[in-house]
Amino acid sequence: MRILLINDYGTPTGGAEVQFIGMRQELRGRGHDVRLFTSGARPSAGALASDYRCFGTTSRFRTLLQTANPWAWQSLRRVLGSFRPDIVHVKLFLTQLSPLILPLLKDIPSLYHVVWYRPDLSAGHEDAAQRRSLHRALRSSMLPPSLPAAARLGSVDAADAALAALARCLRPDRR
Repeated sequence: MRILLINDYGTPTGGAEVQFIGMRQELRGRGHDVRLFTSGARPSAGALASDYRCFGTTSRFRTLLQTANPWAWQSLRRVLGSFRPDIVHVKLFLTQLSPLILPLLKDIPSLYHVVWYRPDLSAGHEDAAQRRSLHRALRSSMLPPSLPAAARLGSVDAADAALAALARCLRPDRR
């Protein structure tokens, strides 16, 4: 199975990054073709472990990239066209890659793994416009349109379906 992992950073500096690098190694050990797409930003010294990367920065310019990173969109579009993953696992994307990448995933089975609370879609969120924009992008891009509207809005059934697909990849008897 071809699996694409997507994360903001490709250095083993934080928990999400260390976890993704370890997951890639474990899945490869089980016979899957797994690749990691990240930005080129380095929050600390260390080599990038990503297979594919796009422009990213930890400078003040990062604020603009969080809103829309056209380099991430362009690079991911190219990666999706050449690698053609069976499933995509997205972890962090809001500090480098931006929500601009989400529409590219609308026709690919995808799992969004929330590891911190920045994508808070609750009614009390400080920035209502950002909340609506992110909610719309997640709803339309990350879950198959064939699911009922309630499922696309993030029901437990939709999450279970995505996790079940990933679990099938992780089972030792599936290669």
